[in-house]
Amino acid sequence: MRSFASEKPDRQRFVVPVFNAFPKAPQHGEICYLTFVGREGLYIYLKYQWERVQVPTTLDIECFVAQELQQTFLLAHPYSLGINALQVFVNGRKIPSTDVVEIDATTFTLKRPCELDDQVEVMVRSPQAINF
Repeated sequence: MRSFASEKPDRQRFVVPVFNAFPKAPQHGEICYLTFVGREGLYIYLKYQWERVQVPTTLDIECFVAQELQQTFLLAHPYSLGINALQVFVNGRKIPSTDVVEIDATTFTLKRPCELDDQVEVMVRSPQAINF
């Protein structure tokens, strides 16, 4: 079972269970992260039904002018790896995530090298802590 971590107001970490379908016989106030296609997200069980919780995010945008054959880019701010937070555009065209390799929390590499003066724009969505 994977987990979605958040923070309580007292800053203690807690883990939200992840499911591909809503859990059976939930308790009032129970929280889960649903991975079912089309319904992904954080939910809380209130008044006999599951309610989707809106997760606040921040959006950082960084722009680069590529050097000839440049493939590696260094971001000014770190982000969480492996959550599809990174979107890369070269000259206005979105690069498929399969053509972007995340090296670490601030570095990514493109599988195809850029040409001189290509405009590389990077959008990073980062979830913020949720206080309950």
